[in-house]
Amino acid sequence: MRTIFYLFMVFALSGVNTMSLIAQNSYQTDLLADMATSLKLADQLSTLKDGRYNTELFYKKRPLSVTVDGGRVSHIGYLLFSEEQRQLLQVPAVYNFLERYVLSIDLPLKREKSVEKQLAEDNINFTVGEMSDLRKQVGDTTLNLTIDNLSDRRYKVSWYRGDKLTCSVDFPISYDLLHGTEMVENERRIVSAIKRAPLLPADTAKVNPKFLVKTWQPNYFVLPGDTCYTAELSATRYYEKSDDGKYQLLFNRKHPLESLANLLTTVNLKNDFRINVRLKKYDAPDENFEMPLLQFISYFLRQGCTPYFGVISFEGTLAVCELLMRNANEGYCHVMKVTCDVEQLLDKKGNITARLTSYVPTFKIKNLFKEDEN
Repeated sequence: MRTIFYLFMVFALSGVNTMSLIAQNSYQTDLLADMATSLKLADQLSTLKDGRYNTELFYKKRPLSVTVDGGRVSHIGYLLFSEEQRQLLQVPAVYNFLERYVLSIDLPLKREKSVEKQLAEDNINFTVGEMSDLRKQVGDTTLNLTIDNLSDRRYKVSWYRGDKLTCSVDFPISYDLLHGTEMVENERRIVSAIKRAPLLPADTAKVNPKFLVKTWQPNYFVLPGDTCYTAELSATRYYEKSDDGKYQLLFNRKHPLESLANLLTTVNLKNDFRINVRLKKYDAPDENFEMPLLQFISYFLRQGCTPYFGVISFEGTLAVCELLMRNANEGYCHVMKVTCDVEQLLDKKGNITARLTSYVPTFKIKNLFKEDEN
């Protein structure tokens, strides 16, 4: 009987350890998991349903802001911003960063640097007030607020009580800083994040014909889009007019490059393509994975990325393209070299290959098409 009891306890303890690992994996970043443990709220947070929690949890009698999305804790911080403020100026990474950063300074986390040195290295600059003033504002969401994007390089957040400026801070637009991560963690997590991504519904909004440019080619219309870093890399889309008079995205073998542009920058074309991806890693072996193309593109669009497409080469039936997924609000790009045999466009299915370099800081993107440096 003692032997049976001992075995039961071993399995029970193993179960506890397994559940701890599951709870750890329910956080979007390593830092959030550490913060939950430091707050002694890990058990409580692991049971929360999807949603935002602003008045249920506290630390040192100060209200916390917690977000759970898709069964994962995606934000923990002090409550500095109201829901109305978040809806008015929709830059969630800014709100989450400041709320998380101020709380993390209060927590007894393991630190390799002093708070003062960390602030300096993170290039966080207070023009009015200091970090302690932000702590004093926790729970007070009645202050007026402005958020300025300074040339896509820094955010400046200012608080006012009436007309009086009470605090103003600016900081770099950097994915790592905004999310509390580093490149190794970003690369470790991105594949599972892409595979979890729900399929984004097709955009049902009709294109406005007045914005379409008619070309010399019959039934061929261009919707000009912004360019990024080079004129050859753009968000341009291509359309044709169907028999019932509606404009629809080109998707055929007759216009292979235009069809690829539409295919790789939207989720509006029904297809059965799959994409084989090689993720280039900074300090680890490359990682390969394969999945439906529509789900792959859905992930980047859901993250707020704007897609840009360009052609590197087109020989015979093989097209080699550049696909850039740019998130200007968070300061990064995902850069892909995509290869496709355009004969597959006939059946609207097949295999596409891609080499992905993830989370490249926007200021490091240059010479995508080997342009001469000036």
